[in-house]
Amino acid sequence: MKRYSFKTLGGEHTLPIEVSGARQYIKFKKAYRDAKLALFETSDEKIQKGIEESDLFKAGRIKLVFSDQNGQVKKTKKGKEGEPVNSNEGEPKEYPEVSTFQQAKDVLSGEPYDIPATSPDVSTPEKIFAKAAELGVSFPNLKKED
Repeated sequence: MKRYSFKTLGGEHTLPIEVSGARQYIKFKKAYRDAKLALFETSDEKIQKGIEESDLFKAGRIKLVFSDQNGQVKKTKKGKEGEPVNSNEGEPKEYPEVSTFQQAKDVLSGEPYDIPATSPDVSTPEKIFAKAAELGVSFPNLKKED
């Protein structure tokens, strides 16, 4: 599985990518609410090849965030603007740009966690920290309110 990022002005973005000689539209979904970064994941090697051979990828507008090839997760860049830092599977995924509980809640309610924003699991700061810990997610710049 590979995850790619694409900087946007906000929201989701659909990009035309040539895959096996045919144009395919790839939908990048925003990393969390108010994010200016959209993410796309795929295990399909033909789509991966199409993305990596595209002009947008070669120009650096689409970036490979991480790759899980043969069970090995390899860090490809430091996380920023919604990109988790993944060095090894099972280690916490860090979101250093998250500094408010609303942003943390938005991350947890987005992909790949998909916790409903109205869930009691993310209704208070304490529950957000607990759910994040359970999922192996870290918000290093989010401080508990005193």
